[in-house]
Amino acid sequence: MNDSKVPETISEWHEWLSEEETKTLESYLAKPANLIKEFRSERATSEDYKGREVLELLQNAADQAKESSVRGELLLR
Repeated sequence: MNDSKVPETISEWHEWLSEEETKTLESYLAKPANLIKEFRSERATSEDYKGREVLELLQNAADQAKESSVRGELLLR
């Protein structure tokens, strides 16, 4: 599938995801150190966000509201 085309159907999404999975697996088999590097990066990111989940969600919502030129509103239960 062409990388510039966004999948629209379930079948297209399945094909695209399968192709991406294959490419990723092949890249890790070719260079296993990349898997370790990406694992460490994900773990560091998880540690950075620990305890800040709600703040991050609020910031994401505020950014989206600003980008969409709408007034944001929050309901927290």
